Amino acid sequence: MKRSVHLRLYGEITHPSPREDLAWDLYQSWALARLRDVSLSSVPPRFLPHGMAASRFEHSVGVGYLARRLCDLRPQLASRRKLLVSAALLHDIGSPPFSHISEIFMHDLTGQTHEERTAELLRPGGELAGILEEHGVPSAEVVELITGRHPELGPLIAGSIDLDNIDNSQHLLVSLGHAEKALYDPLRLIRAYRLRRGRLCLDTEYLPEILAWQQARRELYDVLHSEPNLSSAAMLYRALESSYAAGKLPPAFFLLEEAEALHHLRCEGTSTARKLTGRLLRWQQYPLIHQRLSAREDPRLVALYDDWRARRDFTDGLAERLGIPPDEIAVYVGRDRATKSIDLPFTGQGAGAVQELLRGAKGKQRLAVFAHKRHGRLRGTKRLEEAVAEAIAELPEPQGEREAHAFF
Repeated sequence: MKRSVHLRLYGEITHPSPREDLAWDLYQSWALARLRDVSLSSVPPRFLPHGMAASRFEHSVGVGYLARRLCDLRPQLASRRKLLVSAALLHDIGSPPFSHISEIFMHDLTGQTHEERTAELLRPGGELAGILEEHGVPSAEVVELITGRHPELGPLIAGSIDLDNIDNSQHLLVSLGHAEKALYDPLRLIRAYRLRRGRLCLDTEYLPEILAWQQARRELYDVLHSEPNLSSAAMLYRALESSYAAGKLPPAFFLLEEAEALHHLRCEGTSTARKLTGRLLRWQQYPLIHQRLSAREDPRLVALYDDWRARRDFTDGLAERLGIPPDEIAVYVGRDRATKSIDLPFTGQGAGAVQELLRGAKGKQRLAVFAHKRHGRLRGTKRLEEAVAEAIAELPEPQGEREAHAFF
């Protein structure tokens, strides 16, 4: 049987030689098979009127393909080929259904981020460790790469401009139908990588490709922060929050496929979860009634990034002030990820100036409030502005600076 995968972004990816046996064996593992029904977009594509988002499996194959091509380009990486391809393929296996939206609850329950869950799935004695061992790849070193702790190659998988990010921006835009033409060529962009005295760096010759990649990220996040997508994300979060608070998201939920997870919410979740997911499946997203976007973060809102209880209390308090049923309001609070600082060193002409240009960027803080269309009359009113201001004022003042993990 011919061994090939067809991807919208790269076309046919073949695995004809014995040195690609490892990748094919990993494709058939339970961990990667599950990702065929976990969307690359945190919002399930069935909730929105656009193309079908690539799965995290398709994305993982794409990242693995870039790793293969990079090893072909750079002879210094030849001896690390299996290690790098394995990490590229397995970097997302710990992602829960609905990805970043549900990860905050997985972290609260297990104490693990998706990277840490990945390390658990690669533990000795498991299926993946067995496959890797058969091919002479140490699973512990794969974990080092995925978590960015590998001293030499970590930035290729968990860095500011890594193979993961190079694939996902273009892959998601194309699959959602929001790119009439590719803004950059991932296979050309990876040529920017150089290894100098055991340290990864970027060649300024490829600055146009790097800038095009940043532009693609901005266009992608324009889509992700659009009203239908962000409303869907906030409503889904509210459904998960309600079910988790009621003890209806067991540990096994975070290893489900997306269809299974949606079925669980609709059959085993709270009445709020059933109502919200039902509306989302009919494209009945709540309209935006208030938004605040600021380059300077309000430290009181930072706590809402990774504390689901604080965000729930904030949302419930806002609903009470406005006289809105709690299941008819949803809130998003987070940091814009469209702007990405590049901290890898540069080499080549004008390296210093390029480094200064691309380092230190930080996204804006966004607060968005969505409510059922029957409450649209509140938009732009003094009552709404006062209610939001009062809800923020009631948040506790942070004790010193707090860096929160922005799950969603």
